[in-house]
Amino acid sequence: MIWPTVQQFTLRHGVLPLLYARLKSLENGLSPELIPGEAMKDLQALYLTNTLRNLRLSQMLVRVLSQLSEAGIPVMPIKGPVLAEQLYSDLSLRQFSDLDILIHAEDFLATYRILETAGFRPAFPVDSKIEPWLLRSETEHSFFYQNDMLEVHWAIAEKGVQYPIKEDQLWQNPLTIELPEKSLHALSPQNLLLLLCIHGAKHLWSRLIWVADVAHFVKTYPQINWGDSLERARKLGFYRIICLGLFMAENIGGAQLPHNISKTIRNDPAVELLAHQALIVQLNETISTEVTLVKYYLRCRERYRDRVYYVLDQTFIPKQADRTAISMPDFLYPLYIALRPLRLILKLLIIPFFTRENNKDT
Repeated sequence: MIWPTVQQFTLRHGVLPLLYARLKSLENGLSPELIPGEAMKDLQALYLTNTLRNLRLSQMLVRVLSQLSEAGIPVMPIKGPVLAEQLYSDLSLRQFSDLDILIHAEDFLATYRILETAGFRPAFPVDSKIEPWLLRSETEHSFFYQNDMLEVHWAIAEKGVQYPIKEDQLWQNPLTIELPEKSLHALSPQNLLLLLCIHGAKHLWSRLIWVADVAHFVKTYPQINWGDSLERARKLGFYRIICLGLFMAENIGGAQLPHNISKTIRNDPAVELLAHQALIVQLNETISTEVTLVKYYLRCRERYRDRVYYVLDQTFIPKQADRTAISMPDFLYPLYIALRPLRLILKLLIIPFFTRENNKDT
């Protein structure tokens, strides 16, 4: 009964295609006692299902990019199909269930209208009055087409109080990636490393695929100037986040870093502690609360001022969740600044307190 468990574990962590491809390469040397034929067939079926979904989403991505490019809107795909090709050189080797694109903030409304015309439904309506608040408080907006989701990004880290990564930096030195039917621009290696490590830290590295991504990054870009990358991360305030991502890629993902870089990322004792906490979450498959995620991300930021900025951003800058929870007319949108801290107090302090009290009574 071990293989159904392995199958579900790798599915949840997004690494089933990698497992199947590895087992397939060793198939002639595997005994039936190690992996039964039925288990291999089940893995193959899931692998093929993932491949078909990836191809379908890739075609959708190409259509969206073509529509935006024809309208004169600069756009760059991130994650999804482009990441699969960029790091794994094979569209079928990575699980993804949605699409992500990067645009310039000033192009958001034009992008919004084009996507609506193409049949995409926004997570919530946005007009010229709400747009400035949205662009300042969030880094992306979600759109849905049937059962698929497209996330439009204009930043890769929190923007609210202070945004350390200048927008134009994300568009510098793009790479060219080949997808079926189209050549696409992708993030430079340095920007991709930032994206992967920031995303992993924000989600407590709870899925192994995010560790695998960084490990494959190390393998794909052995020529990268690690000293420059770490120094840039230090200036931006993401040094510990990059060190954490590389530490996990080396110790969990099997990446082989240069000895001096491996030694450098261990100089901060917090890195190993943060990696250990993430590993516990991965193995126990626990669901992290919003408070846990915020606390973890704060510990991932090495500079005190960045922690303060993040707390202020999370406390006072309205988010999509606030608009979803409390619907108000557009002209009252500024009231969300006052309502957000009150909603957080209710959500994070008062409701959990009464829940604990009720549990005691029962």
